[in-house]
Parts: sequence; C-alpha cells; structure tokens
Amino acid sequence: MTKSKTPELSGHLGPLHPAGLLQSIAMGKLTGMLKVDDGPNLIVVHFDFGSLTHARMGKLKGQRAIRSFVLDWTRGLFQFFDGSRVEKLPEDCAIKKPLDKLLLDCFNEATDGNKKTGQVTVRMKVLDDKLAANVANYLKCSFCGKSKDEVKKLVAGPNVYICDACIRNCDELMDEP
Repeated sequence: MTKSKTPELSGHLGPLHPAGLLQSIAMGKLTGMLKVDDGPNLIVVHFDFGSLTHARMGKLKGQRAIRSFVLDWTRGLFQFFDGSRVEKLPEDCAIKKPLDKLLLDCFNEATDGNKKTGQVTVRMKVLDDKLAANVANYLKCSFCGKSKDEVKKLVAGPNVYICDACIRNCDELMDEP
C-alpha cells in the first residue's frame, strides 16, 4: 500500500503564531510530523500524542530549534502529517521539556528586557499586541486567574500554572488539622 503525502493539516503562519500552532497540535493530542517552511528555513517537529519529542531546524536541534521557531518566525507554510508518515530524527534532536514550559521560557526571554531596561527587546518585535495579549492570557494562574505580570512567580505544570500566592495558600491549607 502506498502512503499518501497529503498533509492532515496545512496553512499559513501569518495569522497564527508558531506558539499557537504548536499548542493546537498538542491540545489535539496528535501524533506525527510538523513541517514549516518560510523560504530560507525549514523546521521539522515530531509529536507523540500531543507531546513534543524531536525538532530540527538546520543546525539547531531540540529545544533550541523550538525556541528559534517561537521567537523569530512570523511567516511560513506549515504541514502536519500523521504518525504513519514520520521520518525519524536523531536522538540529538530530542526534546525533554514539556511544550508549556518551553513556551513559558520563550515568553520570559522575550519580555525579560522590558523588566530590566524598560525597553522592548529585539525579539519582542515578533509578538504583536494581539499575540502578547493572548500569551499573557495563557500565562496565568490556573487557580486564582492572576496573570504572569501580577504575581512574583508562576510555576508551570502539564497544561496548568500556579502562582506563588496560591502555593502559599495550599501550604497553609495542608498545615491545618
């Protein structure tokens, strides 16, 4: 039986930020390979039941490839192929960190300059106002609803976040008889 080369999902990055594309595949618990081509660059990302497993973009591998994709890409054509058509990537392309933690790291890196200097970092240019609002809404405590900017620390779990204040409240509740 010949395998089809028709992607199950395809489109343009323009209206969809790379973080949103990765999250959509993860939330759908899809297994397969995502290819995104912006002309000079091609990134290949593997998913296993919604979890990132491997990524490669030229010489960048693993988490470094995902970081560059999320922070630097604003356009490109994407295609997602189901797991039966996935070519294996080498182990040095493996990703050990969950997607939500990778995205939180990227957001922290992109906004870190704002806290230190009051100026927008170079990478922040890829996050337009609408995307920044979406990311800020996504990065909030799952318990009290406060955004990342309203708390001292935000700890990421699998598709859930908890702030330092809620951790203290939980700790106090656990200490009660």
